[in-house]
Amino acid sequence: MATRPVRYEIHIRPLTRLIDRDNMSWAFDLWDYDQVKTNVDAILLRTAADMPPLPYGGPWPAEWVAIFQRWKDEGFLRLDLGTVDTTGYTATRTGDSVTLTGRGKTPSSGYRAWLEGVLPEGQPREYILYWEPPVPATPAAPTLFRAKATFPSPATVTSVTVTDAAGRHVVPIVVAPAPIAFVGSLAPVQPALEGIGATHLGTTPIIGGSVGRYRLGTADFDVFSDGHSIDIVAPPELRDTIWKGIALIAKAGRKN
Repeated sequence: MATRPVRYEIHIRPLTRLIDRDNMSWAFDLWDYDQVKTNVDAILLRTAADMPPLPYGGPWPAEWVAIFQRWKDEGFLRLDLGTVDTTGYTATRTGDSVTLTGRGKTPSSGYRAWLEGVLPEGQPREYILYWEPPVPATPAAPTLFRAKATFPSPATVTSVTVTDAAGRHVVPIVVAPAPIAFVGSLAPVQPALEGIGATHLGTTPIIGGSVGRYRLGTADFDVFSDGHSIDIVAPPELRDTIWKGIALIAKAGRKN
């Protein structure tokens, strides 16, 4: 397996705690990519010696210093900001839980895509849509992805902000049933849904799994699978019927 490149947002930024940032704020911001890059040699020199100080939970273990050195040697890599298609993002509330989703296409296969939560000081939770490019680069071949994040949120919160390559988006939170979700494989889903009269229109690979498009009556719905769990996104009027199909899957599982 190829060695995964070191990237700032995943491997470097989490090394520095709030206490480290506060103690170094007189010199530069340890949570700012450009300032950390500019001061990389000073950071390496001090962390390899005795920083952070013992009274503040230091110093760094040798493997942390080594990964910081790798980040420098590999060219200060960081994640890309992604984009979604024209439908944008959706945020649905079920009780005290909100599910945020976005769909689109990465420039080529091999990318990873996800929504990562951040907590700006004194502000509500926000999200960033990250893309991690493949190394080495792969030929251009737009590939579907679906990014999803579910998080606790009081009813007083009515929107969530997402930052991506196109800018900042304030996504209204609507009260709606959450996607039908359960743990299991995709194999028994198609015959179960066909058993309730759904027509399978086709399956498309996406990053980390696949999405199947089905039609029941005149309405279409999607079945997402990551190999371990299933997510069914369907109009409200189809949910009861689809649950019957899922019940058939569960019943068959108990017999086995």
